[in-house]
Amino acid sequence: MAQLSGGNVRNSGNHRGLTTASIRTGPRLFVQAGVFCYHVGMAILDNVEILDERYAFLTENPRSRYSQYCEDGMIVDLVAHLDPPKWCFEVGAGDGVTLSNTKALRDRGWSAMLMESDFNKWAKLGAFTVRGKVYPIKVEVGEDQPVDKILDNHHAPEDFGLGSIDIDGQDYHVWEAMRRRPTIMVVEFSPYVEDPEFIPDIWTDGRGGQNQAGLKAIIELGEEKGYIAVAKTFCNVIFVRADA
Repeated sequence: MAQLSGGNVRNSGNHRGLTTASIRTGPRLFVQAGVFCYHVGMAILDNVEILDERYAFLTENPRSRYSQYCEDGMIVDLVAHLDPPKWCFEVGAGDGVTLSNTKALRDRGWSAMLMESDFNKWAKLGAFTVRGKVYPIKVEVGEDQPVDKILDNHHAPEDFGLGSIDIDGQDYHVWEAMRRRPTIMVVEFSPYVEDPEFIPDIWTDGRGGQNQAGLKAIIELGEEKGYIAVAKTFCNVIFVRADA
């Protein structure tokens, strides 16, 4: 049986005047503000850094139901704040539950396009198929299969409330090639590259680590596409469209 432990939350300003919330959890499960919050594996330290003080409320009730570092808790709070269209897509959807950035929204009735290249993970996504609402798509996003082409082929709407890209490598180039501009974007970066401005070669096969864009590169790409970086976790940046 999973061990229960209280989440210790620390809020403090850093040298940039930003807010950081750090949550120490038990091995798998903790309860924060009455919400069950799950993590995979051993105890971890979740660092949530607010990048825009207008969104400091995202650290008021930090929690994770499915995602890795409290991303889905912040997404739910952003959705309540912004009221975007109830459509989402996830590139690198995995099995649809583990470390998912969209499952919490799907639990709330959102429609979703779930893209996954691994056959075994995609097969598990089939359990979440809802005709006219949730679509698991077996596809490898890339130069020949950009996100917009995939969504167009499945008659998806133009306006999405959330987009999530987590493919451990070409996240930067996948987002750069996109036409659609969801209200909220969650994009993975590498916390391990020495140069935060690093951008990997386009459409290479390398995964993670030194083969994934750095934090600054992802944030600058978001700014070029008209987004505000509102928060970051250990390996993801959460953006809000500037005109939202």
